[in-house]
Amino acid sequence: MNANGNHRRALSMPAGLSAHDPSWSPDSSRMAFSASPPGTTNLGIYVLDIKAGTVRQLTSPADPGQPGDATPAWRPLAP
Repeated sequence: MNANGNHRRALSMPAGLSAHDPSWSPDSSRMAFSASPPGTTNLGIYVLDIKAGTVRQLTSPADPGQPGDATPAWRPLAP
C-alpha cells in the first residue's frame, strides 16, 4: 500500500510456503522471508518480487540438526 494507506494489495506465497520474519528491501520492491518447504521444518531464505509476484529461493534449508540463521535482513552492498 501507499504511505497514506490507499492502494492496498494482498501478497501471496506459492502453495505450501508460509512466510516468517519478513524483511523489506531498501527500495520496497522485494521482500525477503524465511520459509520451510512443504513437509519439512528446516528454514531457507526466499525473496518475493512485489511487482512481478514471483518468489525465488536463495538458500537451501539447513540440514536437520545443523545450526543456521535463516532470518533475512537487507543491508547496503559494500562499496
